[in-house]
Amino acid sequence: MSIKRIRRSAWLLPLLVFSTPVLLPLSARHRLKLPEPTEPGDRSEFTAVIYRIIANEWQMRGKMQALSPRVETYLQYYKPDPEFGDVATNDDYFWAG
Repeated sequence: MSIKRIRRSAWLLPLLVFSTPVLLPLSARHRLKLPEPTEPGDRSEFTAVIYRIIANEWQMRGKMQALSPRVETYLQYYKPDPEFGDVATNDDYFWAG
């Protein structure tokens, strides 16, 4: 990305950061309420899948807490092309752990 493009788009990040807390409650106002289950003990196949997903997420969370943070950097090199604009020519991936 060229410096000129970065400067032109630099105003977008603060706009998104500051507008998100304002717009999220507005987007949730028109949601429909879910129907109440007919029987409290009724576990349909869909509900069982949801419970398995939640259990897997909690298991993954427990595994992630045992790990230490790692710094990863991905660099992509570009060159200008008259027909396509900026074209990726090479990339590097660095990590430190």
